[in-house]
Amino acid sequence: GRLYYLNRSQPPLLHAMVAAVAGRMGAEEEARWLPQALRRLRKEYEFWMSPENHRAVQVGEYTLNRFCAAWDEPRPESYWEDVVTSGGSRDVCREIASGAETGWDFTSRWGRAAGRIDSNNFELESMEVTRILPVDLNAKMYSFERCLAGMCEAVARGKRLAGAMGISAESLRDPEAVEFAAAAARRRAAFQDLFWREDLGR
Repeated sequence: GRLYYLNRSQPPLLHAMVAAVAGRMGAEEEARWLPQALRRLRKEYEFWMSPENHRAVQVGEYTLNRFCAAWDEPRPESYWEDVVTSGGSRDVCREIASGAETGWDFTSRWGRAAGRIDSNNFELESMEVTRILPVDLNAKMYSFERCLAGMCEAVARGKRLAGAMGISAESLRDPEAVEFAAAAARRRAAFQDLFWREDLGR
C-alpha cells in the first residue's frame, strides 16, 4: 500500500459529501447514521485545527488554515525528481509535498514571483505553499464549520440535517453547534479583514 500518503492531506471536502449523502437518506436512516458521521468529521476538523499539524495559523485575532505536509524528504512516488529539484533541501521537499496535498499540484499559484519563467511555467523549487493562506481552503473551512454547526444541532434536536442547516446562529441550542457557528463567524470576519481589498473590489 501507499502508506506514505498518510503524511499529507487533501482539501477538506468530506463534510460536503456527508451532507449530500444525508440529504438522500430517509429520516430514520439519517438519524442512525449522522451521529457516526459527525464523530468522524470532528476528527477531521481537529486534524485541520490542531497546532501540532501546523495547518492552523494565528493571524492577529484570527485562526486560518494553510497546507503543510508532515514530510520533508523526497516523495516516494517522485523520489528522483524531488532529489534533483530540491538539491537536498528539506524545506523544498516540504513545499513540494505540501503542494501535492492542495489539489492544485503543481501550479504557479504556489511559486514565488522570482521563480516564474513565464505566465504558464515556474520553477518547482520556488514553491512557497506553507507561506500562503489560501482563500479557497479557508472558504472550505468556513463551509465545514457551518456544516458542523448544523450537524451538531440536528443530532442534538433529533432533526433532519437539511432543516438544521437553516437554523440561525442565534437560535442554536446545542453548545457544540454554537461553538462551530462562532468559529465560522470569526472566519467570515477574517475574510473581510484580511482577504478583501475594498480598493480593488475583490
